[in-house]
Amino acid sequence: MHATGLEGRIIEEVTNSETHHTVVAIDETRCVSAEWPYVIVRNISDYPTLVWSRFELTDAERAAIVAEAERLIGRPYNLAVLFVILFSRAFHVPVPKFIRDWLKRRRPVDCSELCCMALEAGGIERFNTDAALVVPGDFQTMYESLGWLNANQRSSGITAQP
Repeated sequence: MHATGLEGRIIEEVTNSETHHTVVAIDETRCVSAEWPYVIVRNISDYPTLVWSRFELTDAERAAIVAEAERLIGRPYNLAVLFVILFSRAFHVPVPKFIRDWLKRRRPVDCSELCCMALEAGGIERFNTDAALVVPGDFQTMYESLGWLNANQRSSGITAQP
């Protein structure tokens, strides 16, 4: 399902992805979402096409994921990373280390970074790049490779299970 709003369409275009958003479920009904202008708590029902992860989590892993997501609530949304990703992909060049380091030091986060940071807090590391450079399409690719999402089942949102 492609985005209907301008922000989602821009994210899909910049990241060359059919998925434009990721969230972290913090319980059965609520999730943490990084969106303009801040990281906020939303109802999971706000995302009717959400595809759930199926990680087999221990209670400690789940608690660490939820705690990290909740720690990020209120942070500003990271618009700068979209320009970095656009430049890198448009010119087929890696993001220089000094820019990756700068992104790591910054307080703002985007949706994929939020999810990646939360999963890493729970000990789940699925990407071979800095959390700030993970995009929704990377989650889509991971979900497809794990059999949680197929080519006929596109989603606008992906989440880590509560």
